[in-house]
Amino acid sequence: MNKNILLICSLLLVFFSCGCTCDIEKKAAADDMVNIGSGVFKWGAYEKACRLSSYSIGHYEVTYQLWYDVMSWGFANGYYFKNRGSAEGGLAGWKPTSENAQCPVVGITWYDAVVWCNAYSERQGLSPAYYLADGKTVARDSGLKQDEGELGEHNILDYVVWDKSAKGYRLPTAAEWECAAGGGFIGDSRTAFAGTDTYSELEDFAWLYENSGNAYQKVGGKKANLSGIYDMCGNCSEWVYDWRSASEDTVYAGCSVNSDGEYENPCGPSERPISNYGKYKRYCGASILFGNDNSSNTNYSKSALEKSCKNTKSFAAMPEITESMGLRVAKYN
Repeated sequence: MNKNILLICSLLLVFFSCGCTCDIEKKAAADDMVNIGSGVFKWGAYEKACRLSSYSIGHYEVTYQLWYDVMSWGFANGYYFKNRGSAEGGLAGWKPTSENAQCPVVGITWYDAVVWCNAYSERQGLSPAYYLADGKTVARDSGLKQDEGELGEHNILDYVVWDKSAKGYRLPTAAEWECAAGGGFIGDSRTAFAGTDTYSELEDFAWLYENSGNAYQKVGGKKANLSGIYDMCGNCSEWVYDWRSASEDTVYAGCSVNSDGEYENPCGPSERPISNYGKYKRYCGASILFGNDNSSNTNYSKSALEKSCKNTKSFAAMPEITESMGLRVAKYN
């Protein structure tokens, strides 16, 4: 009798302990965000007043451990990732090690990042943000392509639909990223670089080519910026949502202007631009590739480092590019 009671109590303890542990782990993963709030700041080359709705952004770049865990869940739940990501010293898709688990995931396309955000959302019980062109089918495959006739083959996520009412994880817009990098809605107190106004202090906040030894480092190893966010400059570069096109005016496209003349939640062209820029997505933040005079990319040279590392600087890349590309998640509050 006593043994039976002890057995039942033990089983109940295990049951409730497992339930609590899972909830705590889920909450910890979901809550690792910085609340930036809402407000107005001047953004873009024309420094137009932009109003952003209340949002949060990740404390850290997405680590390889988190990427791997969500990706594994995704494969078991109807998701497909063309590129499985990697971390310092590891091959694509390999199980994280104690050395690289907390390094940023790299080697992913913009399409992989969008699909992963949806998987992360659904894993955490949140509504996904990204859908196929029909606006109904959740984007779960980063490798699907279709023929566009004279325009050639393209990824179907070139026409992804963003449900802005969704509370799930997503990529930040370029405006959200820049606002958070400079310290949030703090007016003239915003910093030129992520954490400082002084270029000579940049290496206190950023892993770049020389101080990293050209190797990705564990996230959070440098000083945080004024918002308490780490690695917004350096380590890996980070995909953001926006398309890039030939005209700077288009960064304000697809958003309304309120009665105060403020552009509300700019996120770039509303659809893929067909121009001499081709098909480019924006990314923000320097990486360990920056500051290398031996690179063929002039943005990576030492002479360009100060300009390339400023919060106001974003870059354009084909969404299929993977080199040094990672992500940081955002979500509406």
